[in-house]
Amino acid sequence: MERARARAAGGGFFLVFAIGEDTTEGATPGVLLLLLGLAVLGVLTAWRWEGIGGMVTVVGAIALGTFVYTVAWRNKILAALIYSLPFLSPGILLLICWWRTRTLTGRLKSAVKQKLSYR
Repeated sequence: MERARARAAGGGFFLVFAIGEDTTEGATPGVLLLLLGLAVLGVLTAWRWEGIGGMVTVVGAIALGTFVYTVAWRNKILAALIYSLPFLSPGILLLICWWRTRTLTGRLKSAVKQKLSYR
């Protein structure tokens, strides 16, 4: 369930930002689009590899928020949160899903090995 929410949120937020209006007055559009692309690349990568995609999404969200904070003229914290939180939350959810799947798979494998070694 978390996996589907994270994927849907990441894709939906990309559409909002791609179509939306730029609220960072004076920001270099190229850098902003590059960082936005990095966060979106993380969401797209997460469809195949959750751990890598989640990490790239989180890094992209933090970089995007930091950049917007430095170039915004007013309401710096609000502008940074508006740009970074929509990617930070799916990125964290993706990392949680990856971690839970990874640890669960490891536990299952060790339990199966232990069961087979008794026979």
